[in-house]
Amino acid sequence: DADLEIHRRRLQLALTAARRAGRLTGDLLDMARLDAGRFTVRTEPCAVRDLLEEAAEAVRADAADAGVDLAVEAPDGLPPVAADKDRVLQLLGNLLTNAVRFTPGGGRVALRAEAGPRQVQMVVQDTGPGIPPEERVRVFERFWQGRRASRQGAGLGLPIARGIVEAHGGKIWIESPPEGGTRVCFTLPAAS
Repeated sequence: DADLEIHRRRLQLALTAARRAGRLTGDLLDMARLDAGRFTVRTEPCAVRDLLEEAAEAVRADAADAGVDLAVEAPDGLPPVAADKDRVLQLLGNLLTNAVRFTPGGGRVALRAEAGPRQVQMVVQDTGPGIPPEERVRVFERFWQGRRASRQGAGLGLPIARGIVEAHGGKIWIESPPEGGTRVCFTLPAAS
């Protein structure tokens, strides 16, 4: 029935708008907590592969719709990280969503992890156009969006990602590999 289909589409648009508003509200609250020094994490030992797989699963449909291959690459035997699972999934979701958004169809996004001394390094790497050097220094500034940005977001994802990593005692940075694309790297402490 045509009327039913029209109502279904309108409901879907309303749900999408409500989800976006909820995400924006949450992001603004997170920024306020970061500014006030009240952003906290509750850590527990978390299996790295489980975090990566759960984060990838949350964006897999969007990647497929965009024609982007999404891969998780983590060796066996990685130590667990001391992490706030929900916050790390939020962090990975922000990074993966950006990577999928800026990777053209037929491209690839890889989510990797490797053990280091007393920490685990995670990497989100894409085959998108990369970030010019003059823009790379600004990517963690709030509300900032690069020239190539689609203006779909509010420019809060990467500043919040930095806040989450730093609240865990880790570091986050951006690299532009010689083969092109973008690599966002961050560390989290290994669980003791």
